[in-house]
Amino acid sequence: MNASLRSLILILLLLPAGCIVPGAPDESDLNAVDDNAVVLVDRIKDKPTDLEAHADLLRLQIQRGDAEGARGTVEHAMFHNPGDFRAPLLAAQFYRWQLDLITAEKMLLKSRDLAPAAVEPRIALAALYSECALEEQELQQRRIVTELAEAAFRAEFELDYAYALSHAGRAAEAAQAARRVVEAAGAGKSRARAWILLAQLALDAGDERACLAAAVEARKADMRERGPLRFVARLAGAVQNPEPLLKTFDEALATQEDPEARFAALFGAWTACTKLAAAGGKNPDGEDAHAYWVRLRDLDPGQVDALSRRYQVVSLLPAYSEETAAVKQMIEAQRVGLPATAQNLERLMLLWRAEDCLRLGAARPSIDALRTLAQAEPALPGLRLMLATALFVARQDVPCRALLASLLAEAKSEPDELMALLWQLDLRAGKAPDLVRALEARGEQTTQAALWTLAVARFHTYRSGEGKTAGGK
Repeated sequence: MNASLRSLILILLLLPAGCIVPGAPDESDLNAVDDNAVVLVDRIKDKPTDLEAHADLLRLQIQRGDAEGARGTVEHAMFHNPGDFRAPLLAAQFYRWQLDLITAEKMLLKSRDLAPAAVEPRIALAALYSECALEEQELQQRRIVTELAEAAFRAEFELDYAYALSHAGRAAEAAQAARRVVEAAGAGKSRARAWILLAQLALDAGDERACLAAAVEARKADMRERGPLRFVARLAGAVQNPEPLLKTFDEALATQEDPEARFAALFGAWTACTKLAAAGGKNPDGEDAHAYWVRLRDLDPGQVDALSRRYQVVSLLPAYSEETAAVKQMIEAQRVGLPATAQNLERLMLLWRAEDCLRLGAARPSIDALRTLAQAEPALPGLRLMLATALFVARQDVPCRALLASLLAEAKSEPDELMALLWQLDLRAGKAPDLVRALEARGEQTTQAALWTLAVARFHTYRSGEGKTAGGK
């Protein structure tokens, strides 16, 4: 499995871990932090109620890993601002960084109680619950936010609620919420993102016509934003017939000067032409596909995703041995693994569909494509891990767990990707206490992901006991 696919799986599962434990800054960063910290400390001494200065100082202390200083900052903020809901919000950031999720939640609840009509504490609670796989609690907070929000921001928060519903496997409710955003007056940029969600839901349900229509509407809703165009570009690899998308790509190339937008359009157009040629039994590097590839290559010669897919195509074409070797060398120079190569173009297009559907959150068509591939090429590198990930996203926990057991039985160690999936399954199944014991038994032989998961499992265990009703409303 190449680096981009491995990153995809870890992104789906371990984003919270990467947000919690700070990195190590270099010496110049530390000097800058010290200089800025002195200024901020002086500001706080002069005005203890300046919570913005407290927040800036806390951020710098977290950046350099100064736990003692950060604790002092939040205690000072709490002491001098006992009635301001923002003070416990700051404290929650500190405890979250320290992996004390139980206290972090208590601080957020205190902030909520200080300002029951404010949306900020509830947004923070929803974010915490999202990272900790507490879906119902997250949905409750996001729903309340939509009720409390001012009219100008309601569509944005309604969209957050819609995405949370989708992640929780409640597709019909997610679609209803997204429709409300589409139809809302003054939805602004949220309208394009709502159309994207509707496209994702349609793709997952197998309705590609509705998916393509929603994707085009997303692009129309905000022609200047890169996001909808990037989505449509990835959709070219996900749908079975990407021909309707070519008009969108050509229109973007005719009107967009932004290099990133042009790259997305060229990548999508090249992907679509390659897929259409392969489906028709024609040369996948025919005139149209080759023309798009040349422009794509010239715009960004070293883009790994494009190089990887080009390598997958040309490695199947005997007349392209020189280009295959050259592209291989470029990929290896970037120190990323070579992508899996299928035995023919038809199977390669299935692999692209599986990968891109999974990237877009449409796990069910990805599962179908992967199972077809598994019958034809069971030894394809990374295929079963990708299938396990898709089964997890689709909430098909029983087959997911069985596949993971098989993969772990064959593994010489405990790969992070497999263990992350297994831990998430345990959390979803209500096995947090067992997970706590298993992770604590690791002792010093642990990883950042395991430390985060242990904190989450302890939080689940706490909430299932006496603290289970702590979230309340």
